[in-house]
Amino acid sequence: MSESNFTKSLGWTINFWDELGIWKDNEALLKKFLTLLTVPPSIQRQRSILHIIKLNYHSDFLLEMDEIEAILFIFKNIKYKKTTEVSFNIGVDYPVYFGVYDVYRRDKKAGSEYLSELISTFVSDCYTQLKTVDYYENDTKIYKLILAVREISRLKTIKKMSNIEKVSFLKKPSDFEISRYHSYINNTEYFREFSFWGGFNYLPESKKDEPNKPIELKIKKKSSKKKDQDQDIKSQDSDNYIPKIFLVKKKSWTTANKEIESVFDYSSLSLQSVVGFIAFVDEKKSELNSLLILCFLTGMTLKKALSAIRFSTNKKSLTVSISNTPTDSDLCSEIELKISPASLLHLDEPTLSIKKLVDKIANKFSYLTRQFSEFNGGNSLHFDRIASNSNRLLTPHVDDMRVHYLRAKIGFSMSAPFSYVALTNENIGDLYQKRFDVLSNHLEVPGLLSKLQWDSTLANQSLGSNRLPQSSIADFFRDISVIFESKKALFSLSRSNQLRVDLVNLIEIHTYFLELLFFSNRPNGEKSISTFSDFFIRKDKNSVNYEEYKALPIPDLYLKQKDILSNVRFSLYKHLNFTDEDISKNDLIIIHILNDEVYDQIKSAPHRQILEILKTFNLEEIRPSNNTLRHFSGNALKFKAITSRALLGHNEDGFYYSSPASSSNIVSIHTDISEYYNTLIQEFSLQELTYDFD
Repeated sequence: MSESNFTKSLGWTINFWDELGIWKDNEALLKKFLTLLTVPPSIQRQRSILHIIKLNYHSDFLLEMDEIEAILFIFKNIKYKKTTEVSFNIGVDYPVYFGVYDVYRRDKKAGSEYLSELISTFVSDCYTQLKTVDYYENDTKIYKLILAVREISRLKTIKKMSNIEKVSFLKKPSDFEISRYHSYINNTEYFREFSFWGGFNYLPESKKDEPNKPIELKIKKKSSKKKDQDQDIKSQDSDNYIPKIFLVKKKSWTTANKEIESVFDYSSLSLQSVVGFIAFVDEKKSELNSLLILCFLTGMTLKKALSAIRFSTNKKSLTVSISNTPTDSDLCSEIELKISPASLLHLDEPTLSIKKLVDKIANKFSYLTRQFSEFNGGNSLHFDRIASNSNRLLTPHVDDMRVHYLRAKIGFSMSAPFSYVALTNENIGDLYQKRFDVLSNHLEVPGLLSKLQWDSTLANQSLGSNRLPQSSIADFFRDISVIFESKKALFSLSRSNQLRVDLVNLIEIHTYFLELLFFSNRPNGEKSISTFSDFFIRKDKNSVNYEEYKALPIPDLYLKQKDILSNVRFSLYKHLNFTDEDISKNDLIIIHILNDEVYDQIKSAPHRQILEILKTFNLEEIRPSNNTLRHFSGNALKFKAITSRALLGHNEDGFYYSSPASSSNIVSIHTDISEYYNTLIQEFSLQELTYDFD
């Protein structure tokens, strides 16, 4: 495999644009283009990739269509100038560009619908990875990472769209190849605070003080500390982070502009106007009314609804593809709504592509909208605007995962709850039925809804988390307590050093798992930092979309257990003749081993070492994963979105839906969390383990 010059090659493209005279006036747009597609210094190749994307454009693609047109217009008006010639390997030096071209070349027979989904997913996933990869990572490793993302994105898209005959015949990578791709991802260094796009220098070579990677950004000189701090802030938060701003704007603000359901939204509709429009459509074009009502009840867009209808031709339920699911998620990518598609199948025209079918039906609704607006005031009732207002108008106080499942689109801020919450499609049906009943009460002809009834007799489908406890949490803590009491009884008869260490270890283990349960922590790792003061403060490794940090109230039971743990630790140190100085040096000791009467200490034991000690007592952690207790809490609070986020530590700027909880202050949130602690204590009969060696 050739060595990659990824970082240097991006600089060549910037120099190329600068020499053509288009960089300075179009820096923000070209910077975004380069960041997302890592294009080579060739106008012909750049035009080619843009035309491929235009031909297979997806509404979720990170470049807007008008931005693509603007770039093509810039290229069209370039005056010829001689530029510096550079030699590059297109595959390894410009891997995102090559990846888009490669999947288009390999899979173009599968059709535009598949290609648009794949290209959008691949480019988005690449950006997500590169905004967390350590800037100083080896270029060849970055190339391998992008190669892996390309193939995993391709496999994910093939599985998601396997209902399309041409897609189902595409060759998939072997299990061995997939394993190799995952190893590429896992072997890459990540450093969010100084990520690749955070550190990359977008200046043309002629304007850089130093052509190599700006290592000086990490080195601070004592003589000019304030100046260096200012330089660090500028490097992280100004020009170099333009691409990140673009992504947040695309995924958060643009989504909010289209889908937020707020009473303050100037584009919001009234229920009276929507009901009036439904009656108007029933009078003018009754064959379209079931589609309009379906999308109003669910929140689905016209394109998503028509795709679902085509996919559900021979099915008993309406099967809808879920878009915007988290990267590399192995969770369900489609939802089976227990609604018969029979009354909707007449809308499909199999000879038309989905895009052309959407355009055709959208034009019909646009005509009806114009007719209706002539005699009715207020905002225009565009089809997707009606759908996006469904939750605000029909179930305004609901802001949990069911809303997102029902519209079959997992929003940017909901990727974490999607992974932690376990539901069935019947749970989604409860929300659908509430909306159904509200709309039925407002329609003059409730019979319009009869063909869209929810059929609870159909089989349930499991959705979301597959990491909930497979054994009893109460039994786990009770088993620790039983073994502890047994060891206490033995220790009263034979005060051996091993029994003494065993008792302390059991208290250590009990305290550790209480912490995981109460505070919904990730298992302890190298990046885990816990601080106890008036609150429990936890900083964990960051996930893809969130800065993981939280400050939580501490339950009395846990405080008592920590106090007991501190006492037995010091009693053990005293027994083993540790001096005050030894204790001071080793105050992070949290687990203890006695081998042949020789005392071994482990500092800041990670989760795997806790499990090793657990096995010495013939105990196993709660299956199926080391994150099970965290998933338990995320699921237990699935209908309390704000409380769940605070407990899990998923810090965000806001939520999609208006809700009384969205304006909660920290005191009320902590009150809710304390109530949750009390529920856990009662449900699992939790109590402290205590022993006084003195």
